[in-house]
Amino acid sequence: MAEIHEAFAGVTRDGGVSWSESDALDDYKSKRAQRKARESDTDTSWTELINDESWDPDAHTHCWCYLDAIGFRYYLPAGMVRCVRSGHDEGLSFWLAMRYPGDRRVYGETWSLLEERQCRCVARFLRYMARVSQWLEQRDWVEAYESHWKQYD
Repeated sequence: MAEIHEAFAGVTRDGGVSWSESDALDDYKSKRAQRKARESDTDTSWTELINDESWDPDAHTHCWCYLDAIGFRYYLPAGMVRCVRSGHDEGLSFWLAMRYPGDRRVYGETWSLLEERQCRCVARFLRYMARVSQWLEQRDWVEAYESHWKQYD
């Protein structure tokens, strides 16, 4: 937990896609509705989301797909902390795995702002989750780790 907080300290989503905005993008809403959705996300630090019951990354796993690099880097540590606390996948393992050849381009862009230290933190997080998860979830965490992140460990 401390490593996540240290590695992502000071990360903001200034200029990036917000969680509600990504939901609006997924629903093909108008630019105006997207802007309004962005304005509804009033958090100023990813740490606020850790205990925010209204933010449910597991219920809206598709939102990860519509985040840009800024938004992904912002929401990632909050999602990781929630997973560590619960011991379960909170909708995150899928978005940390490269399963198909085209994923390298898409995820490469999404993960492009992650610094080396943050990538190491993600790798350690995935290894940890693979150890503490039930068998079915464990496979997803291992797959994510081996598909990209083990190079940082």
